[in-house]
Amino acid sequence: MTVKDEYHSFVRPTWRPTLSNFCVELTGISQADVSAAPTYSEVLDNFYDTFVLRHDLFTKENRTVWLSDGPWDLRDFIAKASHISEIGRASCRERVS
Repeated sequence: MTVKDEYHSFVRPTWRPTLSNFCVELTGISQADVSAAPTYSEVLDNFYDTFVLRHDLFTKENRTVWLSDGPWDLRDFIAKASHISEIGRASCRERVS
């Protein structure tokens, strides 16, 4: 197993768009970083168009693994961000069909 490529993007919050001092100190992410970033739905579209399609991910031939440093990223962040953005949690495979 090797890393083939990576995708990184800040996300501009649409709910509570101002970072707390605690968040800035904890992460080192600045308000300018997130204020200039695309929204969650824009990041998803860009990720799909520039990463998923380029690597032909989510096919029967390719197995893809999502890694995070804890369950809250996928369980909490994705669920909440999808709800706030009103985009649902359709998988990339569903987007292709």
